[in-house]
Formats: sequence, C-alpha cells, structure tokens
Amino acid sequence: MQFEEKYGIIGAVDKELNMENNIPESELLCAGLKSRDAWALASDLLEVDDYSPIARRIWSGLDTYYQRDPEATKAEPKTVYQLVVDTLSTKAHKEQLWDAIQFAYGLEVSPQNVVGLALDLRRQAVAFSLAEKLLNGERADEDLELYQRLIEAEDLADATTEAYQGIDLSELLEVIDPDKKIKFAPNSLNDRLNGGLVKGDSMIVGGRPNSGKSALCVTMMASCAYRGLKVLYIGNEEPVKKTIIRTISCLTGKTSAQMLQDTEGTMKLAMERGYGNIVYAHLSPGTPQEIKSLVRQHKPDVLVVDQLLNLRVGKTEGVERMEQSARAIRTIGGELGCVTISVSQVGESGDNKLRLGMSDLYGSKTGLQGAADVILLLGNDNTYEASHSRMLNLAKNKTGLTGEAWAVKIDEFKSRIYDE
Repeated sequence: MQFEEKYGIIGAVDKELNMENNIPESELLCAGLKSRDAWALASDLLEVDDYSPIARRIWSGLDTYYQRDPEATKAEPKTVYQLVVDTLSTKAHKEQLWDAIQFAYGLEVSPQNVVGLALDLRRQAVAFSLAEKLLNGERADEDLELYQRLIEAEDLADATTEAYQGIDLSELLEVIDPDKKIKFAPNSLNDRLNGGLVKGDSMIVGGRPNSGKSALCVTMMASCAYRGLKVLYIGNEEPVKKTIIRTISCLTGKTSAQMLQDTEGTMKLAMERGYGNIVYAHLSPGTPQEIKSLVRQHKPDVLVVDQLLNLRVGKTEGVERMEQSARAIRTIGGELGCVTISVSQVGESGDNKLRLGMSDLYGSKTGLQGAADVILLLGNDNTYEASHSRMLNLAKNKTGLTGEAWAVKIDEFKSRIYDE
C-alpha cells in the first residue's frame, strides 16, 4: 500500500497544515512523541481517518520510530521528521511538517491525561454511531465491540503519576536493600537479581510447551506465599484447579498420590506454609482491565499472569497482542504497586535447546523485550530431561548481569524447581 493511500496527502491549504488550529490533536501527538505507552494505546484505538492529513504523516513516523527501536520510551522529534519528510515534494510542505512537529513537542501535556481524553472523545463518537444504528434497526456488532474496548482502555489510561522531591533515603531502602526486596525460589535466582525484585518490577518467564514454565511459576508463587507475601495468580489456559494442586504439592512436598492418602494433614501443612496467601482466578481469555480490577480488589504483592498470548487486547493478534498485553501488565504493576510475572512462549527455535536467547522468545522482534525488567527463559534438551534438570537464562536483567545461565533441578511430580 502506498503511503498516500494509507495516510493521505497533505493538501495545499496552509490552515490544514497548521497544528495550532487543532490543539487536541497536537496534544495527542505530543503524548505520542513523549511516551511510547501513549503512542501504543492511541495506535490501538484510534483509526487513521481520525487524524488530519499532516497528523497522519507524523503518526506514521512515530509508528516507524517505535517499531525500529523496541527499547525507546519516547521519540526524538528530528528523527521522526526524517522518517517521513521524503514523502513530501515541496520545500514549503517540508517546513510546515517540521513546524507541526516542533509545535506539538513543545506543548506541556500529561501523556496519560491526553490519551484518556482522546479515548473519551472516540468513545462518545462510537456511542453516537451505535445509538443511530440501533434506532435504525441496523446491526451494530462491530460498534458495540469497539465501544467495550474503548471503555476498557480508558480505565487503563487513567494511571496515576507520582512525583518525588527530597524524599528520605529510608523510604527508598526497598530499592537497594536486598533484605527488603521480594525474593523467589530457587535462591540462585535471587543471587542474580541483586537480592530480588521491588514492587513495580516486571518479569517475563518463557519456555517451550511442557518445559517446566508452570513448575517455575508455581515455585516462585509458593516461595512468596511461604514468606507471607500475597500472590494473585490469573490463569487463562488450563483449569486453575490444576495449578492449585501443583501449588499445594510444591508447598507440602507431597505428590498427588501422597495427598490422597492424607488430605486433612496435607491441607494443614499447606496452610502452615502460606497456601492461604495465594488467590487464584481464571479468565477466559481475559483483558488487562479485568486483571486490573482483580489487582485492585486483592492488592497482591506479586501478580502472576499465565499467559500473555491468550489475553484479549483490542483487535490485536499474535506477537502484537503479546506486546500490548505485556505493556499493559507492566503498567498495572507500576500503578498498583506489585511485582508482575507474565508467562510467554518460546518459538520452535527453542526445541531441544538448553541456552535460550532473546531471539527464541515469541515476539522478541517487537517491543516485548522492552515491556519487562527481567526476562527469564527455561531451556531443556534430551540430556537435561533425562537427569531432571533445566537451564535458566536471564536474557534480560536490569537488576544485574544479562545473559547469565545456570542449571537447576526439576521435580515434575511436586512442581518444584530447585538448586542443584
């Protein structure tokens, strides 16, 4: 598809190019320039036709900018300009494009508030269209679905912003003091996370099907619950009751057969070891808004989402859906103050492979890697499988060394990952 066909051609009427004539649109562009999250949310929910011709071009430059640099949290105005300026033929239009970018970038706006306003305006427009179709007896399924998605996204955009000045060091100890960080099992993981994670940190756990991802997540959940931390587990793939059984087995060290022999004793031991600190929920398939509501209700220290690919985020599919989901979960953790652990998939390149890398992670060529502080991958091959072992690799680690891999043991019958 040609650029002009997708984004439109800038007209010759100067006032159409003057962004000062459309302040709300300029504020939205400002939000996209200054915040990757604002760009992503607006891109998912606003249509190309919602923008004026010049804004379409600027937004296309933002699309290219963020897609090329998954780590970028904001855009550089000059680079955005250079990405689209060659689509213009006259010097006057090129100058007007640069003026529009400068004007938008110079505005003082809150990305969260501007995107929320844009979503609200779009929702009102869709509501009007929906009502009109219903009054005329027309089908309105698509409008109804879009209206629901806008409501969901609007709540996610309503994030609070914290500002600090002269804060006392005693209030920051959880960030630097290993004793105050949230720790996980196996203990070898904490050593490589500089003592653990702090609330607001996000981790993605990846591995091939049946590699032990569930056992790893259950082990981390159980260890947190044992220490008295509250855990919220949200599953959308297999029945949650299976995960509950695995957790009880991990906490008590009993196999399913052993639990059947002494159900009362098993439950007593599980409760003593923190079983009551875990809340389980099943979503089918679930949305970030539903997850956010559960986090607000239960106020966990640790949130586990199993898994990203199954969540519903707008009309996105595949790797794009996974990226949007990871970003949304990270936002929830940061806003509501909990560590988030999200489960992802590793592609076929990870089959029978011990040391998994970022390139093996499904969706790694998009912004998925930018949506986590830690990416922990679980590798396996025939030799390790025979010896009940796995290899962990920190493909991304903002807390310490990246790329460090080490061996651990797995007890499939007790859903435990432990140090050798």
